[in-house]
Amino acid sequence: NNEKVDYLQLTKPLIEQTAIAAAGKSVIVGQDTTEVNYESHRGYLSIGDAELGPVGNNKDIGFFMHPSIVLDEANEILLGVSDVHIWNRSHGKADKHTRNYSKQPIEEKESNRWIASAQRTKNVLKDATSILFVADREADMYEEFATVPDGRCDVLIRSRTNRCLCDGQVTGTTGKLHDVIAQQPVAGNISLTIRNAQKRQGRQATLAIRYTTVRIAQSQRRPRPHLPEYIELYAIEVCEATDTVPAGEKPVRWILLTTRKVNNLADALYLAKCYGLRWQIELVFATLKSEGLNIEGCQLESGKALKSMAAMSLITAVRINQLRLIRDNITLPASLLFTPSQITFLYALITKLQGKTERQRNSYPAETIAWAVWAIARLGGWKGYAKNESPPGNKTLRIGWNDFNRIYQGWSLANFL
Repeated sequence: NNEKVDYLQLTKPLIEQTAIAAAGKSVIVGQDTTEVNYESHRGYLSIGDAELGPVGNNKDIGFFMHPSIVLDEANEILLGVSDVHIWNRSHGKADKHTRNYSKQPIEEKESNRWIASAQRTKNVLKDATSILFVADREADMYEEFATVPDGRCDVLIRSRTNRCLCDGQVTGTTGKLHDVIAQQPVAGNISLTIRNAQKRQGRQATLAIRYTTVRIAQSQRRPRPHLPEYIELYAIEVCEATDTVPAGEKPVRWILLTTRKVNNLADALYLAKCYGLRWQIELVFATLKSEGLNIEGCQLESGKALKSMAAMSLITAVRINQLRLIRDNITLPASLLFTPSQITFLYALITKLQGKTERQRNSYPAETIAWAVWAIARLGGWKGYAKNESPPGNKTLRIGWNDFNRIYQGWSLANFL
């Protein structure tokens, strides 16, 4: 609650560390928004708190968080976070129809967060070799395609609307996006395992890949004179074959739009894989909420304090996911995530955690990531030697990370004294 505490300052060290880690690398930046809902704790909060407001259903109270996570394109390692935007809507705000939302300039809309976060990220990651911004359908905005890409940066966004295309475009076809891509020949097929989900039945699906070049046109209803009349993009369709779709379900279908060149099937498949990496940000959100830190159960009594707690929790959620993603890596040094003092402590800790048999020992090379994560997982309750035991997940690593920091603090105090 201290007025000097600001969530931007809390996340600044993580952002600076990410910039250092991304220097000289080609990176993928995944963006998304999550709602942080405190309706169940409304009784603790002031109705007039300016740092809280209505969330998605326009009734519950809370705020929104929009981080940008950074992955190394070469090995898909989570490097950290390049930007964090937290905001809340105000009570009594007019709805979209009253505000004539469709005619508002993008700078006045909440959706501008996608563009503004990308521009801030470009400044933070100024030493990265290249940046590929990856986002879901909500970022499918003409302004995003027109303003974010440059000689170093590209965008890869899942299409939300069946966009109008320019006459005389390079495909030689006029009309709309879906029509044009449906006319393209199938470049290849892939097999994909689809897990059971609320709206999906688990199955082994066959998906057809199509790609082409398109020119998306500006909206004639809302012309923006400062932007080009059209933008040339590459469109990739990933569509499930009808013979693998269960009755009553719609086929899996992605249409991706990108400024990165797609010259062949390999390029199309690679970018589809890059889009799939966007799922990493969903795992960070799950760690923040139900699968780990449960920030929506926090009972602090002001919006300002809750936002600060959310920012600090994001730092921990990112670290837990870093540990999970590279838990078996024996080539990366532990120094990527641990300080020299923590590594010294890990030697002592692992000695205590190891058993007497070979199966109970940490068999990974010393001072590698896998060697360090073994200790974190053991603290979290993972046995490490039981038959058919699953690898340590986010919940186990969250418990282990908490214990690691707690014990390390005591060890540090003992050595200091």
